[in-house]
Amino acid sequence: MLFKPLICLLIHVLFTRHVAQGATSALDGLVIRNEPGTWFSLKASMPVVFRVSARDYRMWAYGRELNFSSQYASSSFGRSGYFTSLDGSHWNPVPGDGVLGSVLDPRRGTDYFDGGALGFTDVKYASGTFYAWYQAQPDAALTNATDLTKLRAGVAVSHDGIHWSRCNGSAQAQGALLDVTPGIDNLIFGPHIFDFSSASVMSDTAEAKLPPANASLPVPDCSQLPPIQGNFTMLYHSLAVTPKLQLQQLTAKSTDLLHFNKTGPLDGISPSKDNSSFDSVGAADGRIIKIPGGYLYFYEATDVNFSYAIGLARSVDGVHFVKDTSCTGVPGGPVLTPSTNASAFDASATGTPFPLLQPNGEIWLYYVGFGLQPVLKDAAASEGSFASQIGLAMSVSNASGKQDYCKFVRAPPVFDAPATYGELGTA
Repeated sequence: MLFKPLICLLIHVLFTRHVAQGATSALDGLVIRNEPGTWFSLKASMPVVFRVSARDYRMWAYGRELNFSSQYASSSFGRSGYFTSLDGSHWNPVPGDGVLGSVLDPRRGTDYFDGGALGFTDVKYASGTFYAWYQAQPDAALTNATDLTKLRAGVAVSHDGIHWSRCNGSAQAQGALLDVTPGIDNLIFGPHIFDFSSASVMSDTAEAKLPPANASLPVPDCSQLPPIQGNFTMLYHSLAVTPKLQLQQLTAKSTDLLHFNKTGPLDGISPSKDNSSFDSVGAADGRIIKIPGGYLYFYEATDVNFSYAIGLARSVDGVHFVKDTSCTGVPGGPVLTPSTNASAFDASATGTPFPLLQPNGEIWLYYVGFGLQPVLKDAAASEGSFASQIGLAMSVSNASGKQDYCKFVRAPPVFDAPATYGELGTA
């Protein structure tokens, strides 16, 4: 029992999403709302978005339903699902074959690294195949620091984005394709992939040539995937507990999207030495995006009070980053913080940024938001009692008419009422 406060603190840092400019409406920015009877009736998070064309957007996300087992950490991930949209703002879930319409569920059983809860954290398309990297927890409660090493990453593949098969790793890793390495990391969380190939072999947020949004195609065999040769960098985060609690944004390299060699911290993205800074505990869930003349890195930052904000760093080569100081004068920003409207779906938190570069130079920043009020009756117990939903904020030109990605404004409301949670109350 003496260890319980530490494990609760670690889980809080890993899984809560506390953390722009204030919204005038409680529904400003909200684009994926919790819906009764779905796999995301309580939580929706970690959006991954493709812009296939001006009238074709795809999104994968993770979430959980109201009665998802509470033993799998105080978090937002549980299952993964799929949405489509004609404009990037109004989204429709596409039912999969999983529980409550999900497309990938935990495979229950203590023999698997993903037997308890899972969530897609990135999706790529290469040579006719979707590759989804996901984070997962085994079929067991987390009770001590050693258990955190069981948080690892895997890969699933699909031809249509709806029907998936897993690519299993070693039995020693319980099927995970990326396992922890003592001395380098103690858990694997939030894997995201960027393609540095001179001639990109992947499609993601570009004008991708994908199968139709509602296609139903055969599930691929991981042993017979077409060969891929590229220069891929994975970002993932881990946790250091000595000499003080810090999040670490780490990297790994690959040529085939399946097998990665770990290469250490992302250069320039270390926790601030100023304990009062918004990112003094570190960065997580970071994503790199290429823009004319360089690269941007959006990340979820944590401070000593375990509040979360979205920060920004810049790079000329995509390898060496410098936290931006042009936006607020503070290294990293932040560029997106919670709504100032106490009733807003994101009044408590913004996080898990996904920047989508549009042809006109705008960045549409998809993110997860948490409200201030719990929706489960045992709400005082944990963050798991709070709803999470997906939002959208759009970059605004500066006074010179140029996009500098310092200011983001939440998208206009697409719903006329907040989510409801039946007898458990309204968010």
